[in-house]
Amino acid sequence: MEWDRKNDYENYLHVWEGFSPDNQRRADFPRQVHGREFSGRSLAEGRQANFFGADFGFANDPSTLVRSFMYDNRLYVEYEAFGHGVELDELPALYDSVPLSRSWPIKADCSRPETISYLAKRKGFNISAAEKWQGSIEDGIAYLKSFDKIVIHPRCRHTAEEFKLYSYKVDPKTNEVLPIIVDKYNHGIDAIRYSLDGYITQAGLDEFIRLGRG
Repeated sequence: MEWDRKNDYENYLHVWEGFSPDNQRRADFPRQVHGREFSGRSLAEGRQANFFGADFGFANDPSTLVRSFMYDNRLYVEYEAFGHGVELDELPALYDSVPLSRSWPIKADCSRPETISYLAKRKGFNISAAEKWQGSIEDGIAYLKSFDKIVIHPRCRHTAEEFKLYSYKVDPKTNEVLPIIVDKYNHGIDAIRYSLDGYITQAGLDEFIRLGRG
């Protein structure tokens, strides 16, 4: 609560003081996001692979690792690790707090190749960079919205908060909602996008190939 009050007052007012967010600018996830307990073991026979995604912190932004899986056109967010002010040599301990993080591939933000190299070559994680392209954020959001539901386990409270607060920019003069994502409340969501590297593809390229031009 105190961290939010000092560093992210909008989130403080919403989460701790009960003020309602401006729903007009939200990214329309609430219709499909559900917070409830579930057992990954009970879904083991029908689930696909575990997906691990990492976003690296900078300044006040947290470092994150999120684990999820797909089942019956639903995305289940099962574990998360969020840490503020995490130093490079502290990242392995943060990642180890998420079960199986050393057993499955991790996809991470490609803007930090030196951090990826450190974690892979010196700390033994199977981590590599997720692909980015012009419009990759929008393509990722469209892919997440394609699930029938996104189910978030209660222990993933930071990720759940982000899905509630993820929003678009608003023109200050016209109050019109713009098709530009605000670079806030996105560190767990970005980690999820990175984890689905290969599933999330370039919309323009897919259309190019569909028309037989690729």
